[in-house]
Formats: sequence, C-alpha cells, structure tokens
Amino acid sequence: MPGDELQMKDYLLGKLSSEERADVEDRYFSDERYFAELRRLEKKLIREYLRGRLDTFGRDEFESALARLPGLQKKVARQEVLTWKPLQVALVAACLVAAFAGVWRYWAPRNPSCNQPNRKSRISGRRSKCNEARLRQ
Repeated sequence: MPGDELQMKDYLLGKLSSEERADVEDRYFSDERYFAELRRLEKKLIREYLRGRLDTFGRDEFESALARLPGLQKKVARQEVLTWKPLQVALVAACLVAAFAGVWRYWAPRNPSCNQPNRKSRISGRRSKCNEARLRQ
C-alpha cells in the first residue's frame, strides 16, 4: 500500500503522466476501497496544508497543484470554511457560557416569599430565611 499511497499522492498533485492517470482512474472506478483511500488521502493533504503541517517541499508541490487544478481549489476553499482554529473555538465557547449564565441568572427559580416583606419577622425581630440569605451575600 505505501507504493499505492505515493502514486495516489502524485495523482492528487497532478504529477502523473496521462497513462498513469488513466490507470489510477480505472482502478478507483473499479475498486471502492481504493477510491475511499484516495478520498481519505485527499482530505488529509488538504487538512495538513491548511494547518501548515506540510514540509516546505510538500507545501510547494501542493500550492503548484492548487494553481493548476480548479477542483482542488474549490475543495480547499470549502475545507477552509469548515476548519475552525483553536482560538475561534475558545471564543465561541466563552460566548456560549456567558449567554447561558445570563439566561440562567434571569430565569433561575426564585423564592416568591422573598419578594414580599415579612411583617411578622420585622415586628418580632426574628430573621426570615430570605433575610438570612441576603445577609450572607
């Protein structure tokens, strides 16, 4: 399979001769596993390119193929939109936590008896449960 993977990578980067390209295309039309492996490798190459994980030579090869192959340009653009950076994920998570906290604070169950003054406790000098909770805060 390593030889196949190298040939697939060369196919995806447009480095094969027309005969070799035809062989690869015949094979992926007739073998579903080969086609699935080709798609997996293509997605992996795009992800590694977008994350900056390709070495200098690999990056140059990929950018060269990107300039020649409009189909690859569309796939990279689509994947770039779907790829979230860690800072973006952290920012969205922080916004969701803040929004949830605000909604919880607004809609949190309240003790309805705390909203009305307790005349008896004021007269007798005893503290109600609501007053004790307020004093603790």
